[in-house]
Amino acid sequence: MILSVVIPFCDSDYQFLDGAIRSIKEHVKFDDYEIIAVDNREKEKASISIDGVNIVSKGYNLGCFDGRRFGAQHSQGKFIWNFDADDKMVGDLFRDDIVDDADVIQMFYISNVGLRYDKLMLPLAYGFNVWSRLYKANIVKDFYNKIDRPIKVFIREDKLLFDAVCKVAHLWKYIPRVIYEYNYKNAAHNRSNKKKYPESENIAETFEAYKYIYTLLGMPQKTSGIIERVQEILNREYTRA
Repeated sequence: MILSVVIPFCDSDYQFLDGAIRSIKEHVKFDDYEIIAVDNREKEKASISIDGVNIVSKGYNLGCFDGRRFGAQHSQGKFIWNFDADDKMVGDLFRDDIVDDADVIQMFYISNVGLRYDKLMLPLAYGFNVWSRLYKANIVKDFYNKIDRPIKVFIREDKLLFDAVCKVAHLWKYIPRVIYEYNYKNAAHNRSNKKKYPESENIAETFEAYKYIYTLLGMPQKTSGIIERVQEILNREYTRA
């Protein structure tokens, strides 16, 4: 199997899941792929079934990072595509787009408010998101298999995987077409309404996870930078009220 699409979903984005899956089935133009949906719901415990989708669950909310890690454990594809449940495909993906010896396959994407990332740029110019890239599965799994504890991070989880892959990836391939649409409206709505400031133990868990991962990767110097950036985001987008 060439591709595994991993989609964690929780209570807040479950309403978008059907649309995400329908878009994948419409726009992936080959049969050699699978969809793995990781059920992270907490309020609704009733099991669900979706045709053509392997739904896996631990029975509790793993969070985004560990949800993706759990989905990868069930994957069989040569490449893993981490897909957000509230996003969708808007362009076709063909088998010829997937170069077997590539480590990372970068696609163009847009947002549903008109922001466009559809030019050939350095990889970091697209940000560190995981959903606009297909990662070689053995690189992802090698990283995940080194982790011996739950990873609880409430923000910046994409960067941990991005940095792990970048450390060892050699060949990047670009698909010069818009394929993915990021649901900026949903994310922007979340940002415009300030979220409740996390409990101190949640912040401590997140910062400890950063330290653990970057030490594991042999890049402990990155820890202070990401903690400073997250503290800025907390002060700007969260409220203590």
